[in-house]
Parts: sequence; structure tokens; C-alpha cells
Amino acid sequence: MRILQLLLVVIIISCNANSDNDTKNINDNKVENKIKQIEVRTSNIRILNKIPHDPMAYTQGLVYHKGFLYESTGHRGASSLRKIDPKTGEILKKASVPGRFFSEGICIYEDLIYMITWTSGKCFVYNIDSFEMIKEMNYNGEGWGLANYGKKLLMSDGSNVLRVIDPNNFLVEKNISVVDKNYNPISYLNEMENINGEIWVNIWMQDKIARINAETGTLIGWVDITSIREFVENRTQEVSNGIAYNKENEIIYLTGKNWEYIFVVQLVEL
Repeated sequence: MRILQLLLVVIIISCNANSDNDTKNINDNKVENKIKQIEVRTSNIRILNKIPHDPMAYTQGLVYHKGFLYESTGHRGASSLRKIDPKTGEILKKASVPGRFFSEGICIYEDLIYMITWTSGKCFVYNIDSFEMIKEMNYNGEGWGLANYGKKLLMSDGSNVLRVIDPNNFLVEKNISVVDKNYNPISYLNEMENINGEIWVNIWMQDKIARINAETGTLIGWVDITSIREFVENRTQEVSNGIAYNKENEIIYLTGKNWEYIFVVQLVEL
């Protein structure tokens, strides 16, 4: 009798497990089909204005905050943090980074400026008013771009993976893989900006920006910014890099490494 009871229990558990697996497979298929049905759209930009930009600035990060632009520049011995007047391009404040570091992206969180470095595994935290470095934290691997992500930070490292970072200790809480609707990885993710819940990312060595779903990492669309290249004096100049968003006026600032201008643009949906 006990043997029969035991067999009956095993059969019931097996049926439930198969049912759970079937439900999971159905749900997974629904998610996959939903992703594949996403229409990846391409957008252009309308140039509203252009402001002077230091052509010696090897732009690594750009962010708009309370009426000003903040920029990080790269190269060892030339890395810096800058505060810029968005109307004139005038550099209002500048702090040099120790020469052994190659600065990368920046973002502003709770009125502190976070700056990552390329291969040194260091994040520097600055007072936004004085530009005094008040803290440094460590991380593994390369640092490329940095952006706000709610109460967290989001960091790129040149791959197709974005790291969700705790701003208090710079520890990685999770990774987000960036893919197109066919699950092909989108790599060379560089400077970033959170724009109305989407992550906009410069693609290194290309004059286009990927628009990424901030939760799933799925590609939403592309922004073609080749039109601004014609205003760059040397059209073979370094790559486009630098995205900042003025939420109040719904305008976007774009520039590149060693470019002569920061461009003020709006998105144009095709």
C-alpha cells in the first residue's frame, strides 16, 4: 500500500513539474515574441544651435544639470572636469585630474559628480560647487560611460553589457545585456544619457546613437547624427561622444572628441 501511495505522489509531482515547465515555456515564448515584435525605428535630429567647444577637449562625458553643462575630458596628463555655460560655451570652472589617470564618463547624482576612469579601476566623486575630490571608489574592468539609473548608476565598458552600480560603494548589483530584437549583441557602448526612461548610448566609432529600453536592454531605435558631421571643420575628426539632456526645454546637447562645437538638437521621428 505504501509503495502505491509513493508511486502516486511521484506521478503527481511529475505532472506538476511538467505543468510548471509548460507554463514557463509559454511565458518565455510570450516575452520572446513581444521583443521580436518591437519596431526598431530610426530617427534624425534637427540642429537648433551650435555653441563653441574647446577643440582640445577629448570629450568623454557630458551632462546637463541646473542650467550648466558638465564635461569630462580624457588622455593621461590632459584629463579634466569642466563646468560650461551652455549659451556661450565658456569654461566657467576646470579641475585637472592626476596625470596617471585617463578620465572617462561622468554623471551627477544627488549633487555629486561621479567620474570613472578608463583602465585604472577608479571612480572619483567631486563636490559639484567646488570641484573638490571628496571620495574615490574602486571597480573591476574598464570604465567608458556613466549615467543615472533611478537611485543607481549605469556604467558601460565598451562591451554590450551595462552594469547597474550602487553609488554608495560602486559595487555592481546586476548586469543588463544590450541586444537587438534578434538577440544580437550591440557592442562598443560608450557615453550614455538617461532620457525620459530610455538609455541613449554613443556607439564608439559610429555617428549614431542607440536608444535602449532601460529595463530589458532591448534596442528601441537608432538616432542618426551624421548631419552634424558636416559642421565639424575636419570631417575625419575623432568620434562623436557626449550626450546631455535638458529636460525642462526638451533639448539635447551632442558633441565629439576634439570637436569645435556642442550642438543643440531636437529629435525628429521619421
